[in-house]
Amino acid sequence: MLSCKLEQVCSLPHSQFKTTPFKNTPQTMAYHCRASHTRMLERLEYRPTQYNDKSGAGVVMNFQSMAAEFWQKGYLCCDNFFDDELMDRCQKHILDEFGDDPDFVHNEEFLERSNTDVIPWFPQRDGVDAFDIVEQDSRLQALTEAILGGGWASLYSMVMFSKQGSKGQSWHQDCPPEDISRFNLNRLVYSMDIDASIGGETLVVPGSHRIGTISAGDGDEVLAGEIALSPKKGTLIMIHGHLWHRVKPVHGRYRASINYRCCPANTPTDVTDICVYRNMRYQFSTHSIVEERL
Repeated sequence: MLSCKLEQVCSLPHSQFKTTPFKNTPQTMAYHCRASHTRMLERLEYRPTQYNDKSGAGVVMNFQSMAAEFWQKGYLCCDNFFDDELMDRCQKHILDEFGDDPDFVHNEEFLERSNTDVIPWFPQRDGVDAFDIVEQDSRLQALTEAILGGGWASLYSMVMFSKQGSKGQSWHQDCPPEDISRFNLNRLVYSMDIDASIGGETLVVPGSHRIGTISAGDGDEVLAGEIALSPKKGTLIMIHGHLWHRVKPVHGRYRASINYRCCPANTPTDVTDICVYRNMRYQFSTHSIVEERL
């Protein structure tokens, strides 16, 4: 169990920390955090926010502790966060939109170089508000604020669909990590079970959001320390935009998830315009490679 003092520090908004890099090995860097304002910490009171999960069985969610876990690992996995009925409604909307054999939306260069063939859909841009009820959930709002602090902003909702035979997504970071205060937060909601029989599990390297730029190399290489996440229907996974992550190939009929992206206060809305892969940096607004890494 984390002490109250540690929870106080780790649940502070990321913008209230400074980081000082120090050499560890030639391949990695580590960061240690110190609070910007010691007096602020002295004034903090530990007030856990408590909500029951979807089961209504009295399971307590302590958002401050959850935020501390997120900042330590760079991700957070919450099973049974949303109820099955809501997820079934979302899944129906997704299948109605994509059908049996949807077309890819990215150009051939991106598909080939990124080894990524996930098909995105932005329902809000099409005037579809069926998915908004998920983002408006008071528990999700409170957890997001515990992680990002006040003034955070929602960017967009993005449904991600992969049909059978999809390569998934290669290792990447959603945005450049050089400025540690500039990042997005993925709030991934799963409307179906994802497991080895379906494929499409999410791989992450815990703590890599503090290391820096992902190493250059093969986009599907097994990385030291990687772990697989197999979310169930109703699971919420939060992923820091600088965390090294990828999605495994899909063997089942399809894979679907909904990403409610957001960012801390004063972050540019185009923070995810440039994605960092192991072989390149790609800019979506110009549909072009802006840096070769191999």
